[in-house]
Amino acid sequence: QDPAWSPDGSKIAFASTRAGSHLDIWVMNADGSAPVNLTPLPDSTESGEAGIEPAWSPDGARIAYTYQGDVWVMNSDGSLKMNLTHDPALPAAGMQPAWSPDGSKIAYSRGFDIWVMNADGSGKTQLTFVTGGLGTERTPDWSPD
Repeated sequence: QDPAWSPDGSKIAFASTRAGSHLDIWVMNADGSAPVNLTPLPDSTESGEAGIEPAWSPDGARIAYTYQGDVWVMNSDGSLKMNLTHDPALPAAGMQPAWSPDGSKIAYSRGFDIWVMNADGSGKTQLTFVTGGLGTERTPDWSPD
């Protein structure tokens, strides 16, 4: 699920249960060959997901993804995983990441609103304010300009 093309079109990142009962982020060549699990967890892990909603950085060097209700970033080879939105007070501090066209920022959903932060996790700013339980605002995306 959640397939995402690399910027150069040579690879596809996706979430899959092919390694067990939980979802992991995988990357494979565009022809379906050479699949690699970038977020492997033991099948005994309590979480139902090790990663979902992958999003490639514009330069293809990094992948943002959702893991246990937070936005994480890793190198496109699966190394250097970093939680960007961890907040012990919130069960879901970030989901559905989307890179800005220049790669400097990541938009994401938090609660019922859209937020944006710098690509290193600093400068978190709430952009929308759903009040009174009326509606949700999710799945942010950037215009090309």
